[in-house]
Parts: sequence; structure tokens; C-alpha cells
Amino acid sequence: MQDVYAASGGIVLEKRSWQRRDYRIEELKRWSERLGMIVNIEPSYFPVDVDLASCM
Repeated sequence: MQDVYAASGGIVLEKRSWQRRDYRIEELKRWSERLGMIVNIEPSYFPVDVDLASCM
């Protein structure tokens, strides 16, 4: 996953500034309301290990 960020010029979440992380949370809340979906803003396990899912 980090290879995708590096190739596209993106920055992984834990390396982003606190301002960008806070804005991301606000965007998730807005989209959650707009789409009428429940979004767990602070999951117990984040980020998850994607290795197992990548093997499927």
C-alpha cells in the first residue's frame, strides 16, 4: 500500500500533518451524513495489517 502512496506522491496517514488528519476526520463525518452510513471514525485497530487481505 505504501508503494502506491509513494508512486502517486501521496503521504501515508501517520506521516501527514495534524491539520490534514483532522480535516480527514471532518470529511469522513460529512460523507457519513450525506450517504446515511455509519462510519467508525476511531476504530480499535487502525491501521490494519493488509498482508492477509492482499493474499485473497
